[in-house]
Amino acid sequence: MPLSVSATKCNYFWFVSLEIEIKSDTTLAEAVKILAQHNILSAPVVDVDAPEDASWIDRYIGIVEFAGIVVWILHQVGMSI
Repeated sequence: MPLSVSATKCNYFWFVSLEIEIKSDTTLAEAVKILAQHNILSAPVVDVDAPEDASWIDRYIGIVEFAGIVVWILHQVGMSI
């Protein structure tokens, strides 16, 4: 899982940016664990078969997010929201 950290000062505050990518071959359980470990609600999904020099539109294939996972789980067990 690629991870980079950058910090930017804006007036009196520092904004820290963690760039988390989830690989397309990551299991749903692993994706949830990554999101939880980094205390984030969503992350982009990167195509593991994309070449290193691919453009962003060919490299990123979607987003995984907690809300979507919860809705999917509820749908699987026959509950509606």
